[in-house]
Amino acid sequence: MANEYDIKGLKLNSYNEDIESDKNKLLKNKIENALIVQFDINKYDATKIAEAYITTNSYDEWIKQININTAYPDEIKKKLYMYLNNNYSTSAIDFKPLKKEEEPPPEPIETVTSKIMKEKMKNGVNNIAKNSDDYITKVSSEILEAIKTNNAPWMKPWKADDYMYPHNPVSGNQYTGFNQLYLEHITQNVLKSNDPRWMTFNNIRDQKYHLQKGSKGQPIAFYNQIPVDENGKQCEADIAQKWKTVRKMYFVFHASQIDGIPPYQNEKSETNKIKDSQTIENAQSILTNSKANIIHDSIDRNYYSLSKDEIHLTPKHTYDTLSEYYCTALHELSHWTGHPSRLNREQKGTFGSQEYAMEELRAEIGSYMLCKELHLDFNPQNSIAYVKSWSNELSEKSSEIIKACHDASKIKTYCSEYLNNNVKEDINNVNNTQKKRSR
Repeated sequence: MANEYDIKGLKLNSYNEDIESDKNKLLKNKIENALIVQFDINKYDATKIAEAYITTNSYDEWIKQININTAYPDEIKKKLYMYLNNNYSTSAIDFKPLKKEEEPPPEPIETVTSKIMKEKMKNGVNNIAKNSDDYITKVSSEILEAIKTNNAPWMKPWKADDYMYPHNPVSGNQYTGFNQLYLEHITQNVLKSNDPRWMTFNNIRDQKYHLQKGSKGQPIAFYNQIPVDENGKQCEADIAQKWKTVRKMYFVFHASQIDGIPPYQNEKSETNKIKDSQTIENAQSILTNSKANIIHDSIDRNYYSLSKDEIHLTPKHTYDTLSEYYCTALHELSHWTGHPSRLNREQKGTFGSQEYAMEELRAEIGSYMLCKELHLDFNPQNSIAYVKSWSNELSEKSSEIIKACHDASKIKTYCSEYLNNNVKEDINNVNNTQKKRSR
């Protein structure tokens, strides 16, 4: 019997075809881009959702497949599936035009700074709309201050149940990348709140809430890849010569600035409740499936050798908890992703140099994002030691923190791919030295 979310007669006929067929490649590309734009879904999740939609033929089959690779509340899953059926149910070539979402994405700054907003926001932040350099200066100075006081999100230890997930309660979307880190910082360190809800002015208006007089909106930015032709003009994906990155900026307001919004209920979604044993198994799967050369031969330090492409760790039994071990291993795996055969990051700096410190920043933020996604306790590895170097670099080049966060997001996405190889391993049978190798 068909599930209530299946639309009879509209599902694709290509579900049993090879996902790599030309038709399905085109379909997957279009679905990915639409999910990123319409729902602010990250590239990794968008790919998995698109592949699941193409290779299944019912809601129940689709749910089983995306539950392996992603974690979203049930209501969001239903909304996504209905959206896909409504927009991508014809052949892979003959698409219906994209329909507008019931809950549109946040309004661009040009719209938000309307006559109403100008009356409510006479605080100078509107000037950011005129110059993106002002945006970079504002957000980087906020994060720089957090670094100097050791309060940046990745510089503090976290228990799995205490992570903050800044999100829009209207769309159900979580903020990602630099936006996530920035809103975490503002929520905890500036507003002194544990409420992770942020909304656009249009969200507030549509929900019939009221923005408190004098409230300051926080600027956030979204990046998207659009297909362009040989003249640099936007075009259809199938005739694109290249892809261009575009940035749009928006304002969001914290729940504490909104009258009429219900009190925050800190109830963990059943989807996000992961057993400790599953968390450890997932972390081990990433290490195993990566096939990284991990050698447990160190006495007092953990490190990644670029020249040998090896990770060196102290033996597992020397850690107080399994979470501490895997957090450390994932930090070094973050460095490992920078090898020329992988993400190919610049890693030529020697210990004590600015280049070395900035690679530590990328790895620290990347492992923080990864531990958060895995629901694994996080312990900072080297943050305090690099405060001076980070402060100096970010003071001179304000955009570096945003670039570092983008690189960290790539690290998280790259490592997360290894979780979905579905290699099962009994953690109890993993040797303490995980098959020690000689140098």
